[in-house]
Amino acid sequence: MKYDDIINIERAPTKHKRMPNHQRAKIFMPFSALSGYENAIAHKETIYCEKRELAHERIEAMNEILVSLHKGDHVKVTYFDPVKGTLGLEKTLSGEVKRIDEYKHYLKIDETEIRFADLYEINGQ
Repeated sequence: MKYDDIINIERAPTKHKRMPNHQRAKIFMPFSALSGYENAIAHKETIYCEKRELAHERIEAMNEILVSLHKGDHVKVTYFDPVKGTLGLEKTLSGEVKRIDEYKHYLKIDETEIRFADLYEINGQ
């Protein structure tokens, strides 16, 4: 086929204004029929680990640090966040100590409450 007869024909006039190229890109963006599906899949792909047992000496060292902490101190902690029984995630959090409850055995950093038994490491900043 030869297209020489139509290749140089100008576009037919239209009453609509031409859309800028940067806006045309929106037309071709991927469509997600199921909202939240990607997040649900990512959550399922999370690899959970078993809770580590700490050595007695390490537990005693952390207890000494806990005793010396005060409300308002800035700390960085590594802890176990349980999801199902002994399975969970190992997380690291930096923030301000909001509360130390020696009766209920938990430490509150910003808005996160962490049980003393779930702590792996505490560092003052």
